[in-house]
Amino acid sequence: MNEISKLNQRIDELRKEGQYAEAIPLAWRSLKKLEQTLGQNHSEVVNALIGLSDLYKADNDYKGAKEVLEKARSICGRSLDPMHPIVGSIFLRLGQIHQTMKEYEQAARLYKRSLSMAEQS
Repeated sequence: MNEISKLNQRIDELRKEGQYAEAIPLAWRSLKKLEQTLGQNHSEVVNALIGLSDLYKADNDYKGAKEVLEKARSICGRSLDPMHPIVGSIFLRLGQIHQTMKEYEQAARLYKRSLSMAEQS
């Protein structure tokens, strides 16, 4: 885990400097190490995927951000309660990406799902 911590520190530094493209490969390395250490369905892997998605989004790579979030959503479907707050967060983030990509119907559907989950919790 020490190597993962060092990678994450560097990723945070690069993010603060606005060097998203440089941070993305490091985030993938950190993710792979987490998967090897904790297993692919661990909640920390989901959190790493969300962070990676944020890097893609900050780098204006919305397709990349969406793909990573879809992977996180898939893991949540296998390992978390469907009403877990992180699932709602993923739907919200996906909605934001679809809105940015001018895919308004998909964005609205995802926003509604996220809101419904928040209201039920």
